Parts: sequence; structure tokens; C-alpha cells
Amino acid sequence: MYTALVTAEDEDTFGTQGRKSRKKAEEREIVEIRFQGRQAFEQFLLCYQLLLWKQSHWLVKSRGLPAELETIIRDLWALRLQKLMGKVENDFDAEVESQSQLYSSQTDTESEADIPMLGKRRKKSVDSTPSLIDTLGLCYLGLLLLRLPVNLGDLHRWATTGELTYYRAMNAIPPAMRQRLPSHYFSALEANVVLEPQRLQTAVLDLVMAYERDYGMIVPALNHPLLLFRYIKELALPLGVYPTATHLSKLVSYTFTYPNGLTRKSRYRDNDFPEAQLMSLLIIAVKLLYPFDEVRRHPSKSTEGAALAVDWDVWVKTRSSAKKETKTSGRLRFEEAMKVNDEDVFSMSSTQLDDYLNWYERTWTNEGCQKRGSDKDFRRALFEVFPTASNDPQPPEIPLIGESGTITAKLRRLKSVQGSLVPKMVVTEEEAIGQESTVKRPGNQYKRYRKVEDMPQSARIFFESAADIAGLSVKSLVRAVDITELRLQKWSNEERKKS
Repeated sequence: MYTALVTAEDEDTFGTQGRKSRKKAEEREIVEIRFQGRQAFEQFLLCYQLLLWKQSHWLVKSRGLPAELETIIRDLWALRLQKLMGKVENDFDAEVESQSQLYSSQTDTESEADIPMLGKRRKKSVDSTPSLIDTLGLCYLGLLLLRLPVNLGDLHRWATTGELTYYRAMNAIPPAMRQRLPSHYFSALEANVVLEPQRLQTAVLDLVMAYERDYGMIVPALNHPLLLFRYIKELALPLGVYPTATHLSKLVSYTFTYPNGLTRKSRYRDNDFPEAQLMSLLIIAVKLLYPFDEVRRHPSKSTEGAALAVDWDVWVKTRSSAKKETKTSGRLRFEEAMKVNDEDVFSMSSTQLDDYLNWYERTWTNEGCQKRGSDKDFRRALFEVFPTASNDPQPPEIPLIGESGTITAKLRRLKSVQGSLVPKMVVTEEEAIGQESTVKRPGNQYKRYRKVEDMPQSARIFFESAADIAGLSVKSLVRAVDITELRLQKWSNEERKKS
């Protein structure tokens, strides 16, 4: 609205001098400029590159990883970007664009033909449109190239807790950049489902295959000595597991590397993942030395690794108490809020409801909508009358030194488990000859579990904890252990034939 003052000097306007007239201002339709075609794809790559930089920067600054990690991730992205830009040149040369198309809030001229097919193929190449989960994959490839003792389970945990940018990644992109993206590229940078660890493992293996096929790049092995020691410490296990697992790895010829030479039609096996190889060996070593059943087995020497018995009831109790310590009492964590459904609301406390609404506001609402539109004044006034900010705007602080909690909690759990170790009765070979019944040795009556339902409670909890640390699903870990056990059995049969 605007006001104009009109004065008259001739007879036609006599008597109207000094009178005010008002004219309605034309209502302008708010339009947003969104790129299309080649410009849209290049804008998407710019947003993707910024997101990848923020993730690598967080790993260096917040987790204390080497600064070289940023350089390596940048170089990996530069290799893929070369292929992507070549694809841009080939795919969009035939298009003629005179100007960017204007999209209004009332019309939508986008067609399904403009939307690229994202994630249709399981085996990707470096020139395929990058997905959001590939950002975590590139970060992990950088960690592998530096051979840092950080596994994929750590990345999954940091992403699900909301520290590492993944969910609502578009909030990390400046509005001026994301507003120019078409809807299909916008949704490509959004995580619409909960990130499953097995999906992340498969995405990394896809990337490894793509870089090997297109550039001949061989990803080095896991830093398995440090990771194995770390897993033993995280799971509060006796150190006797370390030499046993290391010896078993030589018997099955595990190199803790991703398989080479896989084709697009190749099917992945559960032991193709290096983390699954390492954790399966650790579990088999535990089952050999400290089995979960009640069968009495006697070592022949007191110096054997199986000369001690783990009290699995104590282990389960310390594990449960450690999980409780990692949670802020009565508070709702980020990954828990991601999994909330309509039935969970009825069992939440008032504090958890506040946490959920605060999480929803931080994650899904857009503050920019309050500042745009013809009714922005009304919306601003409405938010002033009914503010959404709480007295506790920050999420509950959670100790994030691994899944198992703080260093103090780890030491306390280690002392509890180590203090519960009981020495087994030693029966020498000479003593065993004189006994009527056959003496069972460590490894005899070895129990294999092909399903989670077949496990005792202590074994099930142990498998769940091991899978969580390694960034695997429990079913995948059970299958990987079964495959490794079959390879050990094959080796054992071959040795018997030789003798």
C-alpha cells in the first residue's frame, strides 16, 4: 500500500484540490529461482562438497583426528568430481538453456523425466550421482588410507547421535545455496530413514569397488592389531583373546581387506567386510576360551589361555550398568528420538516429551519460513505469543567415547570382569589317562549358533554388543561367524588328512 497526494490546477479538478487518493499496491507473487538441468546438477555438487567438508572438518576438530584426513577426503572427492563433471559435459551438451526457470509456490512444471534415477543400482560407479550415505563412505575411506583405529561403527554412532552431520544435512547448507536446488536434488541430501549399520557397510564396499574399478586404487587393510586390542578393551575381555584371535586369522587367511575384483553382478557375503572378519575371529576365540555353556572343560596346563573362566552373569550385569551410565537419566537421545513412533508417545515422561519436541524443532522445522511470505508479520507475532523455545534448548549431554561410555566406566567394568575370573581345575595328560571318563578339553563340544534365537542370553547380549561396536547388524555378524567357523572346520579336516 502506498499513498499519493494529488493537486489540481484546472477546472476539471476544481474542488478536489488537497484531496487524498489511495491506490492499492500490486500484490507480488513470491517466486524462487531454482536451477534446472546442468546448472541444477552443478549446484547439487557444490552443496554436496560443502557438506563433505563440514563432516571431515568435524572429524579433525572435534574428534582429534589428523589434519591430513581432510586432504585425503578432498582428494578422493576430486577424483570422483572429475568423472562427474565429465558426465555433466556429456549429458547436458544437447540441452539449450536460455535462462533459469522460475518456480512459483502455485505451479510446478517439474516432470518425472527430469528426476535422475538415484540409488537404483546396487553396484555403483564413481560417475553415478552421489548419495548422502556416500559422504560417510568417503570419510571412512580416508580413515582407512591413514590406517587409523577408527571403525565404521564409530561413524555410524556419531551420525546417529547427531554429532556428525547426516540427518537433516540440508540445514548445514546456506539458504542461498539450497533454495536454488530442485526438489529431487533437495531430497537426495535428506536422510528419510534411520541409518542401518549394514546399509552403511554395503555403501562403503560399493565405493571401494568403484574406486578400484575406475582408478585401480587398492584400499589398505584395517589396522587390525589396534582395533582388536580396542575391541577386547571395549568388551571387557581377558587379554588371552588377542593371541588366539591373531592365530586363528592365519589359519583362515584373513587379510582384513575388502575383496578385489568383484564385478557388478557379484553378490556380497557377510565376511567380505573387514570389520566382520575381525569381529568373527574375536567371537570364535571367546567361544573357544570362555564358552557360554555350562560344560566343564579342563586345561592341561595352568599357563593356557583357557585356564580361567569368565563369569558371564557378572559380564552381563556390568554391561547393563555401563549402558545406563551412558544415558542421561530420563532423557531422550537423538537416535532414540529418530525411532519414536506413535505408540511410544504414551509411555514417555514429561521430560522425554520435551526432549522430543525440542529435537523435532531443531531437526525438522525451518526458521526461514517465519521470515518469508505475505503473512510473515502474523507468523512472527504468533511465535512471540506462543514461543517454542524451552528453558533447556540443548540436547542432553551424552558421553561419546565409544559405545561403552567414559574411560572411568571402562576401567570400572574391566576391574569387575577381571575380578570375577575363576581359575579352572588343571588336569594334566598323565592324570587324564587314569580317569574313567574322558576329560573334556577347551574347544571340545564347540557350540555353533546359526540363529540368534538359539543362543543363551549371555551369548545373545555379547553378540549384540560386538555387532554394535563393529558397525554390523546382529544377523550379519552371526552369519560371518558361521562362515569363519566353516573355514576353520575345512582347515581342520585338511590337517587330519595330512596326518
